[in-house]
Amino acid sequence: MVESASVVAKVKWHPGELYPRIGFIVTNLRRPANCVVNFYNQCGTAEQWIKEGKNAIKWTRLSCRSMQATAARLQLHDLAYNLANFLRTLALPPELERWSLTTIREKRLQGENCACYSENWPENQCGPSNRNET
Repeated sequence: MVESASVVAKVKWHPGELYPRIGFIVTNLRRPANCVVNFYNQCGTAEQWIKEGKNAIKWTRLSCRSMQATAARLQLHDLAYNLANFLRTLALPPELERWSLTTIREKRLQGENCACYSENWPENQCGPSNRNET
């Protein structure tokens, strides 16, 4: 038995671009087109979060001897990821709080490239040697 599939076209026009971006979704979901697009967009967002978790928190080590141990390790990684995101929004200045955890990890927030300094932060956040005096 062959199920019928529907095709949904997704057109995005970004400011400053000459032509729109056109994408097609082939699906067997029986929903209106806007619901199908929202569903697949949410799947893409979840995949981006998983990729960031693998890069920033190192979720790659999940092979344990038992399923319960693997589940526990994944829950700990999830807790660490959520805690890091919570602290990121609390501790970083407004211009940096939208950075991904991977970007923050790569920048290392240390040395001469210390990104956590702003005028209203205390001296001990990055250390006095890390400020760029102008």
